[in-house]
Amino acid sequence: MFVIEDWLDAGSTWQLVPEWADLDMSTVEHVLTEAGRFVADRIAPLNAIGDAQGCRYEKGSVYMPTGFVDSYRAYVEAVWPLLAADEEVAGQNLLGLLEVALHEMLAGANHAWLMSPGLSHGAVACLTAHASDESSGTICRKSPVANG
Repeated sequence: MFVIEDWLDAGSTWQLVPEWADLDMSTVEHVLTEAGRFVADRIAPLNAIGDAQGCRYEKGSVYMPTGFVDSYRAYVEAVWPLLAADEEVAGQNLLGLLEVALHEMLAGANHAWLMSPGLSHGAVACLTAHASDESSGTICRKSPVANG
C-alpha cells in the first residue's frame, strides 16, 4: 500500500482513466489485504514442502509437491488469475498494478509455486499477441490471463 499510495500516488493517475475513476483506495487496500491473506494461508506454507519434495516425472506424468494442486485450484476458485482481466472474459477489470502486487506477494512467499500460473500467463500472452487466429484458437483469445 505504501508503494501504491504514497510512493507512486497511483490513485491520482488511475482516476483519470474512465473505467477506473470510481476505484478508491479502500477497495485497493481490501483486495491487497485479501491477497496477502490468501498468500500467507495457502501459498507460503507450501514453500518448504516444495523444496523437500520437488516435482517428479513418472511414466509420462508430472507430479507436483503435496498441496500445490489444491492451492492452485483455490487460487483459480478465488478468481485471482482474473484480477486484471477484462470483464468480457469474466475478469475483474482491476488495475494491472494490483496484479503486479499479487504476483510480488506470491513470488516472495513461494516462487516455485508461482512458476505454474506464471508460465501459463506468459504462454497465453504470447499466443494472444503473436499467433494467428487459426493457431491460437478461441481458448487463448478468451483465456482469463490473456489480458492480465
